Parts: sequence; structure tokens; C-alpha cells
Amino acid sequence: MEKTTVLFAIIFTLILILEVVNIYIVYAYYKEATYEEKLAPSDYINENNILIGSKIEGFWTASDYYVLIPLNDEPFVSKLAPTGSMKPVFDENANTVEIVPKSEKEIKVGDIISYRHNEDIIIHRVVSVGKDEQGWFALTKGDNNAVKDNVKIRFPEITGKVILVVY
Repeated sequence: MEKTTVLFAIIFTLILILEVVNIYIVYAYYKEATYEEKLAPSDYINENNILIGSKIEGFWTASDYYVLIPLNDEPFVSKLAPTGSMKPVFDENANTVEIVPKSEKEIKVGDIISYRHNEDIIIHRVVSVGKDEQGWFALTKGDNNAVKDNVKIRFPEITGKVILVVY
């Protein structure tokens, strides 16, 4: 009877191990197949600075509610081209609110920047920063693109840093 109990315990343990390994393999495959971790942009707007309210008596507004975000830098709005390179973060139906960074110290890995390349303005995520014989540079990649952009972006080419996406 002891041999039967030991054999049963071994078989049960093996089945349990196989189930756990199978679940882990399925989970790992699912995670790999459906999720690629993206670097998050650096914080620019503190949540305590986001003011939400309702219509103020005597103040004209087209709707009953508003969101007010006081900024230290002058913002501008960008309409996006229909390239799909930054899906699912945003596409051509979204708008970005950007500020002009004052120095390369304000550009962090994970930030989404706009930069001038030839005659185009590109909006992509910073995947690395570095220095070479010409000075500071950033490397970027569209979230939906398979490879990094094939250009080192120098600070004077940067036209903005995305601080808000409006869908």
C-alpha cells in the first residue's frame, strides 16, 4: 500500500508540474504575442495642476464643463498625419499638445517628440539618447514601426515635446 501511495503522489506531482509549466508557457506566449512594453513619457503635468469644473456664471463657454491645465511653457497644437506609426497611442484623428523644450536635459527616453527631418515633421518616441563627436542626439521609433528611425536627432531639430494627447 505504501508503494501505491508513493506512486500516486509522484504521478500527481508530475501532473501538477506539467499543468503549472503549461500555464506558464501559455501565459508567456500570450504575453509575448500580444504585448510589447513601451517606455512611458516623463511626467510634465502634475495631477494637482489639472483643474476640472463646471460652467462659471458670466464666463462664456461652449459646454457645461471644462478642463484647465496651467502650464509653465507656451503650448501649441499639432494635427497628425495618417501614417499609423504611433498607433495605438494616437492616429490621425488625435491632436497633440506640445511645448518647445529649452534644453536636451528636458528630453528623456520614453518622451514623444516632434522633429524636423528634411521637409517633414515627425512625431515619434525617444528610445535612447547619447553623445557623439557632434554632441547630444536622440534616437526615435514610431510605436507601430518595426525598426528605429534611421537618423540621429540633434536638439536644434526638435520642434516639440508632446505633453498631452487629445482624442
